[in-house]
Amino acid sequence: MGVLEDQGTMSSAELLAFGLSQETNEDPRQTLLLRSVQDCFGQSGLSKEELRNQSMGFFCGLSGNEMYHKLVSGDLKSIGRAAQGLMSNAANVNRLAWYYATRGPSICVDTEESSGAAAMDTALNYQREDRCSKAIVCSTHLIQHPVSLIVCCAMGQLSTTTRGRARRPETLLKTQRTLRLTLALGVALTVAPAKRYLLAVSSHGPGFYQEDNLHRYSRCLFVLRHAPEVPKDIFVGGQHHPTIVVVNHREPHMQMPPSQPPPWPRRKIADIPLQPFQDTSAEFVRLERRTPHHFVLPFFDVNIGHAIKNQGSMNHMQSYQMQVLLRPGDVAIDVGANLGCYTVALAEAVGPRGHVIAFEPFRWLHQLVVANVAINGLQNVWPVNAALGQAEERILLYPPQLRFFSSPGGVRIKGQQEEVQAKHQHEAFQLYDLMAQEPESVRVVRLDDLLLDGERAQSWALPLVKDVRLIKIDVEGMEVAVVQGALGLISHFRPIIWAENNAYFDSGGKDTAFLQALASVGYQCARADSAPGDVICTDAGGQGHQIP
Repeated sequence: MGVLEDQGTMSSAELLAFGLSQETNEDPRQTLLLRSVQDCFGQSGLSKEELRNQSMGFFCGLSGNEMYHKLVSGDLKSIGRAAQGLMSNAANVNRLAWYYATRGPSICVDTEESSGAAAMDTALNYQREDRCSKAIVCSTHLIQHPVSLIVCCAMGQLSTTTRGRARRPETLLKTQRTLRLTLALGVALTVAPAKRYLLAVSSHGPGFYQEDNLHRYSRCLFVLRHAPEVPKDIFVGGQHHPTIVVVNHREPHMQMPPSQPPPWPRRKIADIPLQPFQDTSAEFVRLERRTPHHFVLPFFDVNIGHAIKNQGSMNHMQSYQMQVLLRPGDVAIDVGANLGCYTVALAEAVGPRGHVIAFEPFRWLHQLVVANVAINGLQNVWPVNAALGQAEERILLYPPQLRFFSSPGGVRIKGQQEEVQAKHQHEAFQLYDLMAQEPESVRVVRLDDLLLDGERAQSWALPLVKDVRLIKIDVEGMEVAVVQGALGLISHFRPIIWAENNAYFDSGGKDTAFLQALASVGYQCARADSAPGDVICTDAGGQGHQIP
């Protein structure tokens, strides 16, 4: 923001960068427009390279065209062919988009008095409609009637220091007291400056707790959180086993799209007051649905981890179907959480008032579940490092293979020793770390003992649940034991049960042990469309929780 004074004409080198030359006889305001945009990006810390292929919109308010009036009045006797082609204000706005190689719209707004305000309004509408991620609004025009300028100042959209007035067109370049309105919607504090600021600022430094600095720190959160042009990226780390960190995953969406999207927020990020985050995010619910997700995964996992790395979930259609079954405030239980991709999705579906209890028996995988819950900022998940079964016990097992190409989503508790002996060594090595220094002690507990016994639940630091709407089971052949250890909870809460039951489908329908276990408490099951090896089971009499 500000006034450009006594700038004169642009040099030949500057004009050539825009594909122009001194012989073009460019309109003074068009020259000012080019310089204003360059200056704006310079102040915001954005380089031409950072803007390339970004969804940046140029919205320029240009009142009239001095060169055109001079040509019509006869003051301009001759004009070159290039200048004729550039006489249109719209052409010069397009030239800005071409110069910076952006992908957003480039629009010129020409009104008698308030082209700057009209351009600003156009830019806001484009952003609310998600037609560009950021916008730069520039206005260079003569202020004959300053009413619109006064209104902009009163609304806080324009600094009062930018007032200016040029009484006659021929004095424009002499005075340069032309209104230059540069409203950067996400440009005043954009991704690159926000990152530099957060990396440099110290809470122990002077002035950190001053109100202006706290506001800036808070705005960085929303600038980086809602910036769709920040690309998906990966980082590799790990000390004892290699890990891969996936950041800024946006497509496909983790959350099931709503039937009616909430309205766009009417407030700008710069106007967000300092307040607790949840209160703030509620005002930007539509933008919050588009926030990126991040994941910590085993580097060598070529099955579930690979799918999450590429698309954010093992099976998005299955995830969406399970989300549809849930409502805000519900309780869901994830039995066999593995890396937590469904845990994260279920936690977002039930919202902050809901609860997700996730069971993962293997310690290394449990650590990754915790990491993915934490990196996505979920406060409504209780990860439990235990297996669910029919009886409480401890079993010594091989840990999952995380140090070489593997599929740790297929590791078993039931019959692990028999599986290792039956497989070729290289096949077993892809599932289990056969070279581990010591076996892993896995704890098996009954779900009834944990959630129906209030004192036991408290001793495990679990929430006291008054209802359970969904139980998701994926335990590599141990689903019958899980149900047998949860018959009391199932009979009491009548939840929807979504379970992998490969034994039934692999046997051609002959192995009905899981279906019979649920039938004993009045349940019936049907095949899940989105997951061919899964079944969805509900109370056969229509009681309890049903599929909507």
